Amino acid sequence: MSRNGKLDKIQIPSSDGGPNSNVDATEVKGSIHFPALWSGQRLVYMIDTLDTVSQCNKLGFRSGCYRGAALIDSNYRKFEVVDARKLRILFSLNFDSLFDILVGNPRWQVELVFGSTPKKSSLEEVKRLILDSFKRDKHSWEEMMDFEEFRDRVSGATSMEEIFAAFKEFHIA
Repeated sequence: MSRNGKLDKIQIPSSDGGPNSNVDATEVKGSIHFPALWSGQRLVYMIDTLDTVSQCNKLGFRSGCYRGAALIDSNYRKFEVVDARKLRILFSLNFDSLFDILVGNPRWQVELVFGSTPKKSSLEEVKRLILDSFKRDKHSWEEMMDFEEFRDRVSGATSMEEIFAAFKEFHIA
């Protein structure tokens, strides 16, 4: 953990089956081409950095909020999260943070552990992942005022750039 609170290292198991090796977050960020889609807990959304998904609350972490999570970068590479570890409690002087600590559910900074080799995805797989999210979490998605238009934009996308543009336009980033 650096002095500014940013994530310094991310664990990535070695591809030769040997012991895990620590890789600087800058190297991982260099290999992941942002923007990317994050898929976890039945939701899919766009992220511009790993910092967005490296925080959760205590109860979410213990219930496995990272179990089955994956990141698909703009080069169609799928990075699967195989584990996550608590690094530290995040604290700020605002009511929400103080309340979370008082009720025993503080926010945590976590270290993501990715699988050894990213898998290649296709545009169709990405669209299927998003459309499956629409089905699994139907009620949350349908709360969007322009859900049908967003769904049509995703279904008709011919590139990742068009999918990212739809997420930005409909403020799901």
